[in-house]
Amino acid sequence: RCLHCYLGDAGTADLDPDTARLALGEFGEMGGLRLMVTGGEPMLYPRFDELNELLEGRPYRRVLISNGTLMRDVDYRALNFDEVQFSLDGLEAGHDLLRGRGGFSRTMRALEGALGAGRQVSVATVLHARNLGEVERLGHRLEKMGVSSWTLEFPVPEGRLRERPDLMPGLAAAEDAA
Repeated sequence: RCLHCYLGDAGTADLDPDTARLALGEFGEMGGLRLMVTGGEPMLYPRFDELNELLEGRPYRRVLISNGTLMRDVDYRALNFDEVQFSLDGLEAGHDLLRGRGGFSRTMRALEGALGAGRQVSVATVLHARNLGEVERLGHRLEKMGVSSWTLEFPVPEGRLRERPDLMPGLAAAEDAA
């Protein structure tokens, strides 16, 4: 439902666990190095616990990409991921504009919980016209928290963002903010 989602509206099909098992095995056999589990939001996947079990002991780096809003009751130590990457699109005003009111505080609680559990945490921030003034302060905050890496991403003008061209940052302004 995020205003900037390049995927647009959610589909109606979930990944079949047998397909997931096969793909995870083939990825390892091919010498895959880094598996990124994303969505939409992977915590909405009704069989997430099964997927988490399938990831145990895999020979490649496993990264969970989440907005964190549904991770209130997650046992971070039980996750079979090497890294949790949170989508955090600015400070409160910039983030909540894209992802909904209260999203920033829920994401920050999840991020702090993962760090507190000793998990490696990274952050990805999608730049948009209304968060450019927050980027520097967000970077300082993440550094103080001990986030291992931070990625700034330029948005893709597809999906829902086509309906909100006012959110597309100018390339020069995004470059200056970064």
